[in-house]
Amino acid sequence: MPFQTLLQVVEDCDNFPHTSATGTYTLVVGSIIVGRLLSSTVLAIREYSARQNEAPFVIGDGYVTFAKHINTTKERSQVIAEMLQAWREEKKFAALHGWRNELYAAYGDANQQGNIAFVFERAGAPLLGIPSYGVHLNAYVREDDGMLKMWIARRSLTKQTWPGMLDNCVR
Repeated sequence: MPFQTLLQVVEDCDNFPHTSATGTYTLVVGSIIVGRLLSSTVLAIREYSARQNEAPFVIGDGYVTFAKHINTTKERSQVIAEMLQAWREEKKFAALHGWRNELYAAYGDANQQGNIAFVFERAGAPLLGIPSYGVHLNAYVREDDGMLKMWIARRSLTKQTWPGMLDNCVR
């Protein structure tokens, strides 16, 4: 069926289960939701946490948060870094195959400088249910005859995501 409005397209694409009744949990720092976790990620967090000397996470009914002894940006960042690295080594999630060595911030702790709850490897954003954003730039030139020509970039073959594919000029 063809779509009549852009909202119909968005509604068709939005298939994320937004409530714990449908298998998602909130990732919470203090009282702020910083991410939304699928049950498969929560299971992996539960398994990871159980292997630690002192569990770094508390998993409740529909939420995951950090244990009370982990309460600074630095401590939370360390816990997340170690967990993502362990998952990467275990090849637990395909998302981590796109490891970039690029730190990304999760916001939501007004008690910390810059409101940063923790920083983490950007490839982990989908697993932690944290939206990631980028800035894109498209370039064009207008020829003497009035024709527009777009500059189309090609991604480096060494990129972790979409190597060799067409891209924006600046990302």
